[in-house]
Amino acid sequence: MPPHFGGYPYTACYGYLVYEDCTSLSLSYTTDRTTLEQYIPDVFELLKPEITVSSNNAHGVGWMGGGHYGCIALTAPVIHTKTGTKGAYVLVLWEDSAYPILGGREDTGMPKIFCDIGEYAKFGNHASLCGSYNGRNFIDLEMEIQKEFTQDEVTAYGVPVINQFGWRYIGKLNKPGYEVSEPTIYPCELHPTAIASGTGKITWTKLTYQQYPMQAHIIDCLANLPVLEYSGPAMYMKYKQVLRGDLARALE
Repeated sequence: MPPHFGGYPYTACYGYLVYEDCTSLSLSYTTDRTTLEQYIPDVFELLKPEITVSSNNAHGVGWMGGGHYGCIALTAPVIHTKTGTKGAYVLVLWEDSAYPILGGREDTGMPKIFCDIGEYAKFGNHASLCGSYNGRNFIDLEMEIQKEFTQDEVTAYGVPVINQFGWRYIGKLNKPGYEVSEPTIYPCELHPTAIASGTGKITWTKLTYQQYPMQAHIIDCLANLPVLEYSGPAMYMKYKQVLRGDLARALE
């Protein structure tokens, strides 16, 4: 958009997107199954009542000419019942740049919306990151690093491939209903270069409609999902990421 200026010819290489230098803080926690299942479409089955919160501060983004942006995602482990494919259903994906929001949302169905995301603050063994709007934090991630992986352990960790599930939705113009509504899959690869583990914590701050119009209800729903127990270690990781847009597709 806008189409009247033309565009770029399609080639499959546009779907193989390399992010050279990424830093992530992630943690997982169990929550109430019944409440979480409200937000999982019925073509998926929730494998366990767990939410993973992961941030990604990406630099050297090839398709942005080596630029950078940040994101915070909340996912739940699911299986696509028709194909038997397991992956992570993306509940929400906050990003701080319009470019990846527009492409990843309308193109591949990732539920991308905007917020301001700061750089990581790392001091000693403490790392933190926040998402905010107009100077008001609504999500804070914190981690105490307890173990630094050796290079052999990083190598043994391998290259995780994550099947990200989304939902591509384009509504009708000025009337109820939709033009497109379909589940999608968008795999990505992580090539770790450094890993640390420890304990993590998430803190929500609810905002009013006036403080964050159009998103206050989303924050409210997520903040109301109880943190029953943190599951597994929190992870602080540096890696190269490859988004496999060439494998992204709609699911039947």
